[in-house]
Amino acid sequence: MMSASVFSGKNPVLVVLCLMMLACSSSPYKGDYDARDENDGKPLEVPPDLVLPKGDESLKIPSIAAEQTSLSAYRNKGTAGDAVAVTEAQGVRLRRDGAQRWLEFDAPPERIWPKLAPFFKSLGFDIIREDKRLGVVETGWQENRVELPDDWFSIIFNSFSSAGLKDRYRARLERDGDKTLLFITHQGLREKHLEDSTSDADDTVWEYRDSDPDLEREMLMRFLIYRGMKKTRAAAITSAEAVSRAELVEENGRQYLKVSETFPRTWRRVGLAMDRMGARVEDRNRSAGVYYFSLSKEFLERQEKGWFEKMFGGGLRDEDNHFILKLERGDDTVTISMRAREGRPIPPGLAQLVLGELQKYLK
Repeated sequence: MMSASVFSGKNPVLVVLCLMMLACSSSPYKGDYDARDENDGKPLEVPPDLVLPKGDESLKIPSIAAEQTSLSAYRNKGTAGDAVAVTEAQGVRLRRDGAQRWLEFDAPPERIWPKLAPFFKSLGFDIIREDKRLGVVETGWQENRVELPDDWFSIIFNSFSSAGLKDRYRARLERDGDKTLLFITHQGLREKHLEDSTSDADDTVWEYRDSDPDLEREMLMRFLIYRGMKKTRAAAITSAEAVSRAELVEENGRQYLKVSETFPRTWRRVGLAMDRMGARVEDRNRSAGVYYFSLSKEFLERQEKGWFEKMFGGGLRDEDNHFILKLERGDDTVTISMRAREGRPIPPGLAQLVLGELQKYLK
């Protein structure tokens, strides 16, 4: 007697399993995560070296600079204007400067905060930091399966393999008068196969990849949907177009960024951009227009292998990893330059690398 096909009625379990895989495999999002019910009762897994802070009933979030221009100066019914692109609906609007986007809610942080961590949990992320006082939520790493093939054969076998991408997010709320600003920043990893490995096994390592502004925009949109907004409306709000304003200039052997916008807005955007590119801000002086920073391990590992060894003759030493970013006001522009602290010389190639990274998030 001929055996039954795995897709015949005599094998209902396999049929249902394959259909479930097919149904769950095609994600409309660039961030294809292992979504789960926020109330599934799974315990929160926290790495042993991280401890979640105890709940704090206060939510004292620092406001952004008092010099910020009023919203009425920005409104442009969803098109990119001279300052910030704004799209507005149902008490929420998108603000965008270059590659940076954030949401502005007509509500205090106390109304937005309770949904923030549950939103990320609903997408399958573990929460490794939840600081209500600072308005910060940070997730752990999760695989992004967006690059896996979506044919049925690949779906079945890729269920047991690595997706090759991992993502994590940091969400931050800021109080702005009677409104709340929501920023979401992305960090990513990509799996790299080691071609020169002497092992018979398929050796791989995880390397940092650039932050993805599209994923950040998508997560803002998905947060609006999570709060009950229709997908079409949420997509319209978060799709405002950008205006390029940052230019990398080389003049007489000196590199600097020329940004066509006001100092207060540039100052805030630079802080966000340094967060995203992996620079550790150690101190800042807004009145002097100065950021004191160092380059994080994540930033160093994203660069071409051997770049820092070649530039510094053995890698970037801790004592050399202290820099100053200087913002200088001009007529409707701000120039941004980089130098080492304490008068140490800085290789021109390093200034070009850091300013080039910064430009990605300011243009």
